[in-house]
Formats: sequence, C-alpha cells, structure tokens
Amino acid sequence: MAYVDNNLLAGESVVYLGRRALYKFFPLLGFCLALLLAYVFILQSLYLVLVASIFFVYFVFDFTSVEFAITSRRVIVKKGVFRLNTIEISLEMIESVEVTQSFFEYTVNVGDVLVTGTGSKQEKIEGVKSPIEFKNAFLNEKDKRKMALSTESKSFEIPQR
Repeated sequence: MAYVDNNLLAGESVVYLGRRALYKFFPLLGFCLALLLAYVFILQSLYLVLVASIFFVYFVFDFTSVEFAITSRRVIVKKGVFRLNTIEISLEMIESVEVTQSFFEYTVNVGDVLVTGTGSKQEKIEGVKSPIEFKNAFLNEKDKRKMALSTESKSFEIPQR
C-alpha cells in the first residue's frame, strides 16, 4: 500500500491493512466474461472485445485504487487513481465504526464499513474483506491509545500540598 506507507508520521506504525474483496466485482467480471463469450461463439465483433476491455480496465482501476489502514494514530482511506480523495481521521476524533453486511456477505466475510468522525464526517468503504476484523483492530488501537494517554496524564500530575 504505497500511499499509506509513504504518508506515515514519525513514530507511527501500521496496525491493520485493509483489503477489498472481489465479491463486489463479480457482476462486472461476469459481464466482461459474457461479452467475451459472445464474441467467441456468436457475433465475433471487435466492438464486444473493446467494450469488455474497457469494463475490465475499469474493474482493475476500481479494485486497486482503494487503500485503507489503521495506524497507531489514525485511520487512513485513499480512493482514486487520477483523482485522489484521501481521508485521514485521528483515532480520538472517530465516534463510531459501523459494519453493514447482508446474509450472503456475512457468510463470505465481506461487508461495508462506515467510519464516522466528529462533526458528522463519514467515509464509507465498500467491499471490505473481514470487516469485523477491521472494526476490532480499530477498537483495540483506540483503547491502547486512550490508556497510553491516561497514563501520560497521570505521570504529569502536580503534587498537592
């Protein structure tokens, strides 16, 4: 994950690297395969190959253009290749992480994750592989960060007379 690795702060480490699942792209891949089969067996038109190629390139860009990670300080989400959209939210500023799964998505361990920050900033990540693992990694890291901050604040207490 080039974007995440290149944008880590000093002393920051990656706790969880997210991956997208191919499940969300099955309809698009099926459509490309159907066009290619129609080319081979029925129409033999180069237009079908061109259309299938365009959809396949779209699939590759869409699948590889999303990066998301949980670091020791923040959640990073990067989308896009030609038009970059990044969201980096500090762990302390995240109010909730919501996982949405249908029954089929639950059985194949895929789902959508909605990260909600303070001030109603939301980022939806679709087609996340192991979304519960993402949520648990976030909660564990947020608890570690909260405990570290509380022990630091206790060590700087001014003695009372």
